[in-house]
Amino acid sequence: MRVSTWRWPERRCAEINRHGKPLGINLSPASVHDGRFVMDLSGLLQGNREAARQLWIEVPEAMVIHDLESFRSLCRQLQPFGCKLGLEHVGREFRRISDLKDLGLAYLKIDASLVKGIAESPERQTLLRGMATLCHSIGILAIAEGVDSLQESELVHELGIDGVTGPGIRQLDRPGG
Repeated sequence: MRVSTWRWPERRCAEINRHGKPLGINLSPASVHDGRFVMDLSGLLQGNREAARQLWIEVPEAMVIHDLESFRSLCRQLQPFGCKLGLEHVGREFRRISDLKDLGLAYLKIDASLVKGIAESPERQTLLRGMATLCHSIGILAIAEGVDSLQESELVHELGIDGVTGPGIRQLDRPGG
């Protein structure tokens, strides 16, 4: 299992080198806690500096809430390589952003539960606008997860969100969309 777990970052770097396009990877809390994995990842990035600058690495918000020190350690280890570090599934209860401003985070992905039905929820619109403003005040991109439609995408962008993920982004690629 260890070998297969380790091979995917290597394959992602090779893919970036081959195609020259940025790629993202998600790290599990178990990977972040595994000192050997983090050291191996650091070594891989050391030897692939060009690819490292196009690599977007994210961990779930829950991991940071429960073990901020392991996340801090990961950030310190990977910062020199220029990867974009981020948090995914950031929810309403997230209150530790001030603890993160010194870590060099590039982005936060705001949980889909806050994005769903945003047009009908002035409260969530206010919350997303506030989260985007806070992110921007410390130099972090705000990305909305789970966007279902072009209209939802347009609304979250009006609220200050920088990017979107989800099935609705396919509509953005269509002619006329």
